[in-house]
Order: sequence, then structure tokens, then C-alpha cells
Amino acid sequence: MLDRTNTAVRADPHPLYRTLREEAPVVYSPTLESWVVSRHADVMGVLHDRRWSNDPRNSTTTGALDLQGPMGEFLNGILLFMDPPDHTRLRSLVSKAFTPRVLERLRPWVESLVDQLLDDAAEKGEIDLMADLAFPLPVAVIAELLGVPVADRDVLRGNSRDLIWLIEYDMPPDKLPAAWSAALTITTYLL
Repeated sequence: MLDRTNTAVRADPHPLYRTLREEAPVVYSPTLESWVVSRHADVMGVLHDRRWSNDPRNSTTTGALDLQGPMGEFLNGILLFMDPPDHTRLRSLVSKAFTPRVLERLRPWVESLVDQLLDDAAEKGEIDLMADLAFPLPVAVIAELLGVPVADRDVLRGNSRDLIWLIEYDMPPDKLPAAWSAALTITTYLL
């Protein structure tokens, strides 16, 4: 059922998600070497239960990732992979960048950016919502929040596509070098 090589599921995972929610809301997947939790209430339960961990160092399986070397150090510094109290402390710092007042000040700029992205798609005569809107929009907003100059934003935009493989549940091993290179490039730039 949960097969990393199933291209049909990768192209349209929603029927599988529905089946999981209805028939196997909490199930261990030997192919993924992890638990899959598919109902909102169950997910919230896991997220609030200290017996579960986001920290890859607490995992019994790490797949292609070497958590002892530089990649492990990098992943251990990502908020997404932290457990409380570190996660709680850093999340409270990051959340200050997302207050309603800060976000409201960005609204005109974001609306203008969305208009531009939609205009670009209209000129092409078609739109791929993921590639043309859902991907570039958050990358641009994050770059703006971080103060990355417009001239340098291609560093983030170009590498973000590869970087995202580090948090995909089914990263093919051949994607690891590009993902790691992107992580190093972005980290080096931001430092």
C-alpha cells in the first residue's frame, strides 16, 4: 500500500490518504520504516505526546541520512526536527516574525507578487499551480522576511527545490547529493 516506487500514488496520493483514514488510520509501514498517522485527531495526539519525537537522532531508522556527520548536525539545527524544549524556545522567537501586524504590513507586497505570478502564467497561457504559484510565493516571502536582497533570491529559489527532498518521506537516494548541496549552499549564503 505505502510503496515509495508507486508513481501513481506520488502523482495523486489522495485516494491512498482516504483509504488510510478510513481503514488504517494508525499503521506501521515496513516499506517506509515508520508509523503513518492519517487522521487529524491522531496526528494532534502524536504531536502533543512527549513519547514521540521529531528528532531524527531518536529514530530507529534513518534511511540514506548519515546523522553522525555534517548532515546530521545540519538536520539537528532545523526547527522542524527539534523536540521541546528547544523547539518551543526557537518557535517562540520565530513566531515574532509572523505577528498579525508584521504580516499585515506585507499584505500589499504579497498581493502584488501574486498578481505578478498570475500575470506571468497568463502570458504563458497556462498555469501549474505548484510550480508557478505555490512554490515561488513562499520562497519569495521567506526571502523578504529574512531580508535577502532581490538580486540574491535565486540562491534560495534555485536551491529550495533540491533542499525540500531532505524532509520528503520518500527521498530517493539519488536525490541526496543535490539536497545536501542545496542545504550547504543556502546555509553558507545565510551565514
